[in-house]
Amino acid sequence: MISTIQLTIVPVAEKPLPEGAVPRWVGNVRRQFESAGLETDVHGLGMSVQGEHQEVFQALANVLSSVHDSGVTRIWTSVVIESRSDQPLSLQQKTAVVGASR
Repeated sequence: MISTIQLTIVPVAEKPLPEGAVPRWVGNVRRQFESAGLETDVHGLGMSVQGEHQEVFQALANVLSSVHDSGVTRIWTSVVIESRSDQPLSLQQKTAVVGASR
C-alpha cells in the first residue's frame, strides 16, 4: 500500500532558533526521508512524503527522534495521511493533474 503524508513539524523552543537554522533543519529532514528511499516535495506549509506505508511511518518515527536528538525538547507535528491500494500517482503526477485543471 502506498501512503502520502503531508507533514509539518514545528520545534517549540524556549529561545529563538539561530538565524538560518530552519532551512538547514528542513534540508536535514528531507535528506532523512530521501535516504529511506521516499519521494519528497517541500512546499510553503511543510513537506509531502510518499512511499510504501510502513517505510513512510518508520522514517517519520526516525525523523521525529532525530529532531529530539538535536536538542529540541518539544515539537508540534501535524500529519495528513492519504493511503491508496490501487494505482497511486506520484507527487509530480498529482501536481500535474491539479495544474492542468486551471
